[in-house]
Amino acid sequence: MANIQIKSVPDETHEMLRKRAAEADMTLRDYLLDLIRRDLARPTREEWFRRIRSRPPGAPVDVVGILTEERKRRDASGASPK
Repeated sequence: MANIQIKSVPDETHEMLRKRAAEADMTLRDYLLDLIRRDLARPTREEWFRRIRSRPPGAPVDVVGILTEERKRRDASGASPK
């Protein structure tokens, strides 16, 4: 198993990490490893864009029509906008 070392961590950052680890009832090591794993589970920006580009286009949405119908419905019911 490999080791990673981070040097020159600002005291404030270290303290915040230590507190969050304690709140999660985890060691600092386990907390940081969990943060790394969660980050790696998310797609990178490039992966996300690649996925979006590979999807077939969806049906067009008539946003103006939807808003117009919603306004008509609201006006007919006498409800005020939020």
